[in-house]
Amino acid sequence: MLYTPGAADTSITGSNCNEYVFRFETSTAQIAEVMAQWTADELGDQIVYHIADYAYGESVLNEVETRMESISDDYEQVGVTRSDPGSTDFEAFISQIADVSDEADALVVGMTGADLGIFLSQAGARGLQDEIPIVTTTGSFRAVRAGAGEGAYNTYSGVRYIPEIETGDNQEFVEAYESEYDDPPDNFSRVGYESIRMVANGIREAGSRNPSTVAETLSGMEHDTIFGPNEFRECDQQAMNPVWMGECVEPDSGELADVELLEELSGEEAAPDCEDTGCEL
Repeated sequence: MLYTPGAADTSITGSNCNEYVFRFETSTAQIAEVMAQWTADELGDQIVYHIADYAYGESVLNEVETRMESISDDYEQVGVTRSDPGSTDFEAFISQIADVSDEADALVVGMTGADLGIFLSQAGARGLQDEIPIVTTTGSFRAVRAGAGEGAYNTYSGVRYIPEIETGDNQEFVEAYESEYDDPPDNFSRVGYESIRMVANGIREAGSRNPSTVAETLSGMEHDTIFGPNEFRECDQQAMNPVWMGECVEPDSGELADVELLEELSGEEAAPDCEDTGCEL
């Protein structure tokens, strides 16, 4: 059967790729491309990391490091701390990071969900943002900003999606979503919506619901999407999504941080070369 995962770990469309797997979620490799370029240009190349100790966190560390090494001859990993998934007390890690803040240009955080929200909240209470710029992979997610509260202010994040982007038919999607749910769509809303829409396009084009026939049709097929023309490229069946770098800032009203976009990379610019993915279909 066809599978359209919502996880971002690079290996899903990399070394663990599969002919029946088609991913519209933006991979860690794609988001790391814009993060690394922006961080090196704007903050520097001496980086300390904190990651969640599982596949996603390790993927963030590996992808950002690989890109920083290719960008800068002077890149240095100042240190790495790791916390177990589901941790709720990050004070010891925050203290370790603060101790090396004079040696590092930025802190890159490879966590998501509640873990990241709690980390940012505790880091904000400690004033860590005043000691070292904090760069995250998913801090722009609405759920993370809600969980972090004021701790999200003045942090940076790779951006997979926000409702305000003016690409493709996104604004039609946003209007329909808000009409149905009285709330704006988040990253996972657009992943679910576009995953189903693109697979439906493949079924329609193939004239069949046979998984093998649809998989053959979908691979490399162009679609109109919320990001504009897009495809699951043939070599790894990863959607060619644009990515952005953003800053989470204090809002004019309420507590939920706003996201201001700083830089954009096209789908072609963000995607790793096919020969570097480790995918063999």
